[in-house]
Amino acid sequence: MRGFADTSALLAVLDASDRCHAAARAEWDDLLEAATDLVTTSCVLVECYALVQRRLGMEAVRALQSDIEPVLEILWVDPALR
Repeated sequence: MRGFADTSALLAVLDASDRCHAAARAEWDDLLEAATDLVTTSCVLVECYALVQRRLGMEAVRALQSDIEPVLEILWVDPALR
């Protein structure tokens, strides 16, 4: 199974004050437990890093980098993919 991680999902996993945090965190844990291949794009990561830094601060950026990014397959967006 493969799943796509978009900005809103990643932000909800990180932000405990997000109205979807509990559901997003539970789904994230289930996906990891099931060894689901999680895919995102370089554009999503750029957007996510910017939002996380602005809304949640550098500690959350470090969590995104150390805890979430390593389990993602990143599709690098190039002119051909756009």
